[in-house]
Amino acid sequence: MQHMQSVKTAEIALVLVFRGETEIERRAFAIKETIAIGRDPFTDIILEDPTVSRLHVELRREGDDLVLYDRSSNGTTVNGKSVTRHVIGDRDVISLGRFTLIVELHADSKTSLYEEAHAEGWTMDDDRTIQCAEPVAKPARVEARS
Repeated sequence: MQHMQSVKTAEIALVLVFRGETEIERRAFAIKETIAIGRDPFTDIILEDPTVSRLHVELRREGDDLVLYDRSSNGTTVNGKSVTRHVIGDRDVISLGRFTLIVELHADSKTSLYEEAHAEGWTMDDDRTIQCAEPVAKPARVEARS
């Protein structure tokens, strides 16, 4: 599996949680500061298992990057390599305890929609309105037949 470097405009992290081959949770986070993952009920993603530390890992925003910090006594791997700190890339596979997490990085939805509209030739007159570059003709009125 090929992994991209971190998505520099990522604002949303989708975290998929697996136990074995079964997906047990899927959570989306706005990447603002820290996403805490562990066994403690006060973490953002709770993994109830004795192989997981109370605070196992933190995902922290650092500039344009999302950085994983291992806070556990049991260790964490990313893409099969043991890490204590790792800059997360799109679709990185994190293993902690009996769980596997896949992190998908997505651009901010509003930003990406505007970028998409620009690429398609649309122009924007303000933050709330998107106008078509070419006026769209109104469909002709169809008369009802009796």
